Amino acid sequence: FYKPDNLKKAYELFGKSPSWALNLCLGCCSRMPGGEKNVTEMIESFAPKGKIAYSHFRDVQGTVPNFTECFIGDGNYDPAEVVALLVENNFDGFLLDDHLPKMDGDSPWSHVAAPMPSATCRASSACWSSGRSRRAPTVP
Repeated sequence: FYKPDNLKKAYELFGKSPSWALNLCLGCCSRMPGGEKNVTEMIESFAPKGKIAYSHFRDVQGTVPNFTECFIGDGNYDPAEVVALLVENNFDGFLLDDHLPKMDGDSPWSHVAAPMPSATCRASSACWSSGRSRRAPTVP
């Protein structure tokens, strides 16, 4: 799946199944040619249908073939705007932080980052995103 149209085609073929839903990785969507526009398009296409089960908050700068993973909020999309759009489109799934860029001191699997464990970095990133997301409207 390298463009939103491919995911829409999959929905046409299999979307009637109650078992079919997306694990929407925002980093993957925004690195597709089209960048941030893809994130908006995917949310507006699938959230109202209840077909986004998870939304992974991962961020990149740039698009294929020239992109770099970055910290949440430093890339192609604004996390607070994404949360607001998810709320506006009746998203009722899970929001998860995904992996972060490789840091100095990480193991090959990015288990440990100096000076603190990767899980702490991840929690810090999630809290930062959560704080930014307070600009989003409150769910009624």
